[in-house]
Amino acid sequence: KVLAIAGIMGGLETSVTDDTQDIFLESAFFAPLAIAGRARRFGLHTDSSQRYERGVDFELPMIAMDRASQLIQQYAGGEFGPITVAEKTERLPQRNAIELNQAQVDALLGYQVSAEFIADALTRLGCVVTVKAQGQWSVVPPSHRYDMAIYQDLIEEVARIHGYDNIQIRLPQIDVKFSAYQDGFEQDQLRQTMVTLGYQEAISFSFADLKLEKQLNPAVHPLALANPISSDLAVMRSTLLSSLIPCVQYNLNRQQNRVRLFELGLRFDYQNAQSIHDLKQIPTLALIAVGSRIPEQWHAKAQPMDFFDLKGEVEQILAAGRVQVDYVRSERAWLHPGQSAEIVVNGQSIGYLGRLHPSLENDLDLGVTWVAELDQSAVLQSYVSNFTELSRFPSVRRDIALLISDNINVNDIQQLIKQTGGDLLDSSWLFDVYTGQGVEQGKRSLAFALLWQHPSRTLEDAEIKSGMDQIIEVLENTYQATLRAS
Repeated sequence: KVLAIAGIMGGLETSVTDDTQDIFLESAFFAPLAIAGRARRFGLHTDSSQRYERGVDFELPMIAMDRASQLIQQYAGGEFGPITVAEKTERLPQRNAIELNQAQVDALLGYQVSAEFIADALTRLGCVVTVKAQGQWSVVPPSHRYDMAIYQDLIEEVARIHGYDNIQIRLPQIDVKFSAYQDGFEQDQLRQTMVTLGYQEAISFSFADLKLEKQLNPAVHPLALANPISSDLAVMRSTLLSSLIPCVQYNLNRQQNRVRLFELGLRFDYQNAQSIHDLKQIPTLALIAVGSRIPEQWHAKAQPMDFFDLKGEVEQILAAGRVQVDYVRSERAWLHPGQSAEIVVNGQSIGYLGRLHPSLENDLDLGVTWVAELDQSAVLQSYVSNFTELSRFPSVRRDIALLISDNINVNDIQQLIKQTGGDLLDSSWLFDVYTGQGVEQGKRSLAFALLWQHPSRTLEDAEIKSGMDQIIEVLENTYQATLRAS
């Protein structure tokens, strides 16, 4: 016959009635997890199960047995029978020592309590307190205090014994250090600029496909995830293009022939990292464009996007902060060698722009794809312009057409013209490029406009001629440039 469900409910056959003469007392400790599972399984919720689920003092059964026997004999009479003990001491809970020190108490309470009071309070609560050093204790909680498991529990008891009303009231002190204010443009303004240029924002994981990472940069060894979401999101990206390119592929496969996306996110910089602890995450702006320059419409023919369209858009992004940049030839292997550029500020690269290499476009099953990636810190940085009074005196324009090797960067030529022209040269710009009949193979004709002006007087022809001659001489000596005959 079933006598009882241990720790949950007794059986009818062994219940106590008015006619009962012999009483069998049971005093036990049951594992809380075992009782909780069985009570739920049978759909029972009793006082007994509630008590044992929460845990009782495992040292209490013998004390409770003696006290119950004493009370029964005192009020009802009778004789004691033998006590039978059935236990496995190795299965009983072990109360581990909790390490506590004065600094932990002071930090958590916010005020200082004496070491003597701390030791005395814990001892009075039944804890075994061992002093290890001045202000350091090893505390073993009593068997009936299941709620004492970590040092914060001990500090809570110290505060309770000390009295919450005795806690000193003190206003918090905060040391605030104000950093230098920088007139930077917020990310929302940058997003608005991108939307104005016709781009849509993409938000993606910082994880990427290892194969695509290697296609974009074979020299990179990206950090692998121990438990990736999927096989194509197994490493931490070194470029935001690892996330944007799959987005473009997804859209192209669904008949979206014109895709323009941007993302503001973080990328991992593996270049100078000797170990995982050296890795840095760089806030980055990346954009990608596939398809025509403008959407299909009735009043204009669809024209393919080119390098200068992309460069113009990047210049509009940088113009918001008045960032002065130079463009130099990019050496990135996965970009088109003749349609890409590195974006440089004060001699430091802040990004790049250009077309993906045709072989990479074929591997990825993409058409002509234009990309750019810039450091957010440089884009959002705002530079204060230097203002000068407008000259009231007339300016003089002179044009020169140069025959020069097509391997020479136009930006280098413009920088040399600016340096040689001095203060009298107000500005200069390229307005024509020509190759073909009359220009030998390997060279091209570049036409520059030079604007001369003095802030406080009218320039004389001799001054302008001297400046032009000096510029032509320097270009001839530096780049073997020659004047093109008209």
